[in-house]
Amino acid sequence: MSGALHYNTYDSGLGVEQILCAGHVDWNEHGEPCLLILPPLFDEMHKLRRTLTMAMRALAERGIASILPDLPGLNESQTALSQCELSDWRLAMRIAAGECNATHVAGIRSACLLDDGFKHLPRWRYAPLVGARLTTQMIRAQMAGDKATGRVSKREDYEAVDDHALIRLSGYTMSGAMMTQLTAATNAPLSQGHDILVEGSLGPALWLRAEPGESAELAHALADSWASWMAA
Repeated sequence: MSGALHYNTYDSGLGVEQILCAGHVDWNEHGEPCLLILPPLFDEMHKLRRTLTMAMRALAERGIASILPDLPGLNESQTALSQCELSDWRLAMRIAAGECNATHVAGIRSACLLDDGFKHLPRWRYAPLVGARLTTQMIRAQMAGDKATGRVSKREDYEAVDDHALIRLSGYTMSGAMMTQLTAATNAPLSQGHDILVEGSLGPALWLRAEPGESAELAHALADSWASWMAA
């Protein structure tokens, strides 16, 4: 199977979004395995995207298709993030999975917050992050940016936001409702048997770096782990 990447689209319910595909995704109605990679949220996507595309190519070369959909309001989406709620993201991922007949679901870091609607499919997680820690990191980054521009801000300024108000964190403008939902979000329990939590390091923690990067080591480790898990 070729490791070439190509784009498709799906209707998320809020708008038409792009799906990055590797392998013969269009053939999956015949029952081939297809991995839905849930996109990490916010800056984690930018820091991991290049490595994830490398992993998708490596997986396709093993004969396994994969898809990486855009979330409404993030990446190349034309939908305003301020119009989105967490339930919209979870629904969008279920729609994308159905469009491509995904057979397995993989989440990395903050993406693991979106897999609770896939209890009927095998789920894979790596270094999952709870919502409260994600929003805390974003608030700290915003406060550091405020300080650099001479603005004094407190954590409470970003925590006590009305659901209908807009809040800007680390370059992203979202509703107070989304902020509340993200903060309360946790990782759904995994099922015994076909679900797996990968413990230990697979490679460099790219999400900790200040700038986006890539790692062939992590990409091949991800592909190895996915292929072994899906074969089992």
